[in-house]
Order: sequence, then structure tokens, then C-alpha cells
Amino acid sequence: DAVGGARAALGAALRLEPDRLVVGADAGAAALDALLALPGTIVAVAASSGADAVGRLLAQARLAHPGAEVEALREALLSQAQLVVALARDAEGRPRVVRIAELERLDERGRAVLADLFVQSGDGAFGATGRVPAFAEGAAVALFKN
Repeated sequence: DAVGGARAALGAALRLEPDRLVVGADAGAAALDALLALPGTIVAVAASSGADAVGRLLAQARLAHPGAEVEALREALLSQAQLVVALARDAEGRPRVVRIAELERLDERGRAVLADLFVQSGDGAFGATGRVPAFAEGAAVALFKN
């Protein structure tokens, strides 16, 4: 089956001891497994928003691990996921980064609460919000300012 195939591929990749993994949107349930197995993993998720992407990742995890407690899956995701990068197509159809946000927490309904770090404005300019993410405490504030 597709889930078993993706998990087998993940296992094979991890045996190579990579520094990072990039997991495609079609990996399904194996995406959260990859995120938990190797810090720094990049997971692609097709969604209408950053919060929706986190929700889809959790839904896939619940389907893949039916016996797991939902709260345990949420905590596992929050312990590894730090950033959500949203892309959109520009007028010419090219993908562009339009938002980079920190995953702060999940609310009482399980929806992702994101804090913008960099956003694209209405005129198309991409810039920092000035917010320093929790994982970068102690970093130069200038990194997060325009």
C-alpha cells in the first residue's frame, strides 16, 4: 500500500544518516514520521493556508496511528515543527514565498496558531515583521527586521 511504501522509503532514507530530509506532499502519513525522526526535515503539504497545512499533517498522523492519543500527536508535532512557509503563484504562474510564520501552538480546537515573521505586502514587497521567533532567542534582532 502507499503508506507502507512511503514508510519503507523513509526507513531506507534514514539508514543513510542524512542531515536533512525533504518530504513531498504525497508522502501522506509518513510525513509526520519523517518530521519526528529527523529534526530539520522539510515537509511539503498542499493546503489553503499554513494553519490548514498543520491540520492536514495532524489528520494524516491520526489516520496512520489510530491508537495514538491525539494530544500526544499534537505535542510531537509541536516539538519538531517550528516554521510554516506559505507559497502562492504570482501572475506569471511562478511559485513565490508569501509568508513565513512560526508555529506557536495549537488552540483548544487543535487549529494552528501562527505568528508572522516575514510576509508579502499588498504591493508585492516581502519583508520582516520584526518579530523574533522563540527558537531564535538570542539571535541578532536585525535578522528579523527590514
